[in-house]
Amino acid sequence: MKAILSMSAVYAACLLFVQDADAQRGPGFRGGRGPRGDANFVTDRDTFHFLLENHKQIKRQVTLLANGVETLTTSEDKQIVERLQEHVKAMYERVEKGNPIRRRDPLFDELFRHAEKLDMKLELVPDGVRVVETSDDPFVVKLIQAHAAVVSKFVEHGFAEAQKNHAIPPADSPSASSASKLTEEQQRKLLSFSAAFDRVYIPALALTNQQMQVPSEAAIARLRAWTDTKSSDVRELLGPVSSDSEPWTTIQNAIEQADALVQAGQLSEAHEALEPIRSLLTEERKRVSLTYPIDRLNEFHDVMESIVKPAMKANLESIDEQFLAQLSEKAVEASTLWSRVEQTSFTSPDFQLTDEEHQKLEQMIAAERKALTQIQHALRDGDYATILQAAIAIKPPFAKTYMLFGDFQDE
Repeated sequence: MKAILSMSAVYAACLLFVQDADAQRGPGFRGGRGPRGDANFVTDRDTFHFLLENHKQIKRQVTLLANGVETLTTSEDKQIVERLQEHVKAMYERVEKGNPIRRRDPLFDELFRHAEKLDMKLELVPDGVRVVETSDDPFVVKLIQAHAAVVSKFVEHGFAEAQKNHAIPPADSPSASSASKLTEEQQRKLLSFSAAFDRVYIPALALTNQQMQVPSEAAIARLRAWTDTKSSDVRELLGPVSSDSEPWTTIQNAIEQADALVQAGQLSEAHEALEPIRSLLTEERKRVSLTYPIDRLNEFHDVMESIVKPAMKANLESIDEQFLAQLSEKAVEASTLWSRVEQTSFTSPDFQLTDEEHQKLEQMIAAERKALTQIQHALRDGDYATILQAAIAIKPPFAKTYMLFGDFQDE
């Protein structure tokens, strides 16, 4: 942070924290020390509740600036003013010590991610706080302004608004000169290629993971034949933006390696050989600033695996504070990334989804959200066995979502 945490940022964070505090009260929560070892949790929570309960006595003015906002948060009640100013110190300390609130709200989580790009100037006034929040980053300016609008809703509606999640504002598309050398026609072709590739890639990836020998052989053969046929087209598309053809060569080599491993009956190894391909293509599309909906799933996948794999290896005796802290952090990140999936349209004809598959897609997206919520509940309640089960359970709905974009034919 470049300066002390702003009042609007603090107050918004506090209100979001209330959402988590209420959720954490469930069975067995009756005002103890709060989340593991957080001695200030109860004090901070009670202060946040006080602000929410008295939100009608808080006034707020927001002035939009070209590079951020200027806000004035005040009250005629001296006690409220004191409690508002207390929050500045409490929340600043949380940020400085790396002990922020559990950031379930995508907007606030994203704002925390860009904390180093914020410039915040605070002025204590007799009846409250004046803050100027700015940034040199255009996207962070959007975050600041969206955040300010949500805080105003908190002040207006209190608890009712604090229970909601809030969307991340869309980033501006980079200019063609700075972002991509692809023409519109090349971008359209690359989108079509990406969807067509995934239709043959996903079955090979999934079936090797499922240890299905004969179907894996058919799927990998189809994938290899398709990539060999399309190789020249891909090189033509990627040529204008790649210094060489290494990404596609790497992908072809991985497919050849996976093919050999499948023929040898080593399906797990074949799956691992195929796995990096999705990340390679995601990065290549990012390089040319191409928005491809399935990349939202690919981004979620990496974080999901960082939750599922440790949980599968863990046992009740191996769980410690560090394990829980890392799991909690990754669960928040996964929730944020899945919010982006929920905000993504998968209606492009390139995906060739039927009406039934579209309906199934919506069901699986909702199922993944439910699974992610269960992790939060498990972490709140603190039962280790339930935590591990909930962590592992986030993979099946994701896998079913992802597999909808593959053409499994008769495999």
